[in-house]
Amino acid sequence: MFYYMFTSLESHYDQGFGAIADAFADAAEALFNRFTVGPAPFHGHLPMMYLYRHAVELYLKSLIIILHKALAIPFDDAPSSSEPKILAKGKWKAIYHVHSIADLYAYFGSLLRQEEAALKRTARTDWSTMPDGLDEWIKTIEEFDSSSTFFRYPLTKEIANDRDKSSWQKATEEALLSGSGPDGKPSNAFVFVDENHQVVEGYLQHEDPLPRVTDALRRTTELLQGAHAGMRVELAGGL
Repeated sequence: MFYYMFTSLESHYDQGFGAIADAFADAAEALFNRFTVGPAPFHGHLPMMYLYRHAVELYLKSLIIILHKALAIPFDDAPSSSEPKILAKGKWKAIYHVHSIADLYAYFGSLLRQEEAALKRTARTDWSTMPDGLDEWIKTIEEFDSSSTFFRYPLTKEIANDRDKSSWQKATEEALLSGSGPDGKPSNAFVFVDENHQVVEGYLQHEDPLPRVTDALRRTTELLQGAHAGMRVELAGGL
């Protein structure tokens, strides 16, 4: 039973991180489903992807807090009941100051390995092995958004990837014409022409220009949502 769903956030075993993760995951999935039945608004994939990405971050933070609290693991030299911290790249940081999915995932994995024996005594689930694909999905998310800014701002420090996020992307004349025939896939295009009606510059619309990242985000969110539910019951009694 998920008792936490019916109580206030500050009373939750994990300080509310998991409940907010659930809300972000549900909102992201609602947008994804909306876009499958009708055209997405310009750049509409970006808020959807941000919601998934934030859900992943919050689920990892929830799982870390649950492990610390259930197994009485101190945060550095402070007890497990103190303000949560993350050990990232050899330094302890307040949980609200860590946004890297890779750092959170690495610390979560280290806790599972460190507490493998205790988890086997306490839980029914085998938490010692990460599911196939998860490592690669985490790498993909981190590659594009290491600081939780990529999907929220037009330009970020992920400069190499910024040009790929736009719904409208530059296209050659050949690409612009490729879908114009009777058998071509319908597409939206925008072109600048000169006084001779020759194409100077053209753009094609892509409803999801980053399908690999969307797939990684959705799969990771779904997997961590299940892990959170299982750990919430087995280690936190549903609280």
